[in-house]
Amino acid sequence: MSSKKKNKKRRRLLDCMGLPMTCANDAALVQYDKALYALTTLDLNMLHYANRALELDRSMVLVSCLLGFTWSSQPKPPTDPAVAPHLEALKTAGPRTTDREKAHIRAVIAYAHRNIPGAVDEWMDILIHHPRDILAIHLLFVCCIAIGELEKMRDSLARVQPWWTEDMALYPHIFSFYAFALVQNSEFQRAEEMARKVLAMDRSVGWAYHTLCHVIEESQDAQTGVHFLTSTRPLWLNSILGGHIVWHLALYYLDLGDTSSVLKEFDSVLYDKTCFGNPSGLVDAASLLWRLNIMGVDPGEKRWEKVFDGFSKHRSDHTTSWYDVHVFMSLSHGKVSETCARMVIAERMLEALRDNAKTNASATDAKIVATLGVPVCTALLAFGKEQYDDVRKREGGGQREE
Repeated sequence: MSSKKKNKKRRRLLDCMGLPMTCANDAALVQYDKALYALTTLDLNMLHYANRALELDRSMVLVSCLLGFTWSSQPKPPTDPAVAPHLEALKTAGPRTTDREKAHIRAVIAYAHRNIPGAVDEWMDILIHHPRDILAIHLLFVCCIAIGELEKMRDSLARVQPWWTEDMALYPHIFSFYAFALVQNSEFQRAEEMARKVLAMDRSVGWAYHTLCHVIEESQDAQTGVHFLTSTRPLWLNSILGGHIVWHLALYYLDLGDTSSVLKEFDSVLYDKTCFGNPSGLVDAASLLWRLNIMGVDPGEKRWEKVFDGFSKHRSDHTTSWYDVHVFMSLSHGKVSETCARMVIAERMLEALRDNAKTNASATDAKIVATLGVPVCTALLAFGKEQYDDVRKREGGGQREE
């Protein structure tokens, strides 16, 4: 009898990949496994499953890790009410956690305080010992993309591949991460082969489509890109990556000079995502409208206003210069005068970025803000004011902000 109880307890402490974790509730563990599956497959129900798991068992530190990371990515600072409770739970988790969980805790706290390289290093170490840790694989993957650690991303994902086999449910998705890592390292042929292999196994894998978008762009065959994405549209559109893949489709149309189709895609998909204030959707929307702007195509003030309003919810939250630059696109479009409301907001943001670089020197992006972020944002404003000589001076971070 005691042996059966012992075995039952051991089962309750194993996640879907057989890794021990802090959990005392079978139903909570089921919800956590669903959250991991949803995270990897780009299922929009991931937050629902994670929140349900935490409701059932507050001791599940890996759920707090997942939620703390997710809300910190929105972007939200560590003190935000959506983030702070999860970070506090992690800081007070205590000795009851496993060594793997402790490493996840250190990683998410580092990430929340914008020490993204430190977080990546923790996840890399986890994967050396636990190559089937789905949470570590996914969080390392997205963070390496965010900070441009492309070789680390490729090499870490290469190391875990031998531990994953085709009979595992999530194998196509993990394999698609590796395919995307390869394309980001300019290994286009291998990336295409892997992405097509993934789609032969599961035609719904979003990262495989995203990988092939980049492969096709490299070939500069926009018509092939349009045909590929329009013929497969129902398979990828409703995933978390759907909006971004539409952005790639719009770029193909842009290459073909078909601006009416670009605006149609913006209005039918990206505009809707912008309405929900999705930061990544806003970045896609702003960059697409800016491309039209510099081509001399006026997308209309209404579209820009929607992007501007979406960014207004996040303008005080600095995460990366990449994000800030896209905010400034929404402030700099068209012709900007010294007295317009957008200019006042832009000047305040520039001052906040300078202060952020000085007061958060340990943050990943602090040096980039000074050397690249502020100069590029300033150049965008100069472009809006038609001060093109100043744009050239500041292009590529030519003027360092001290």
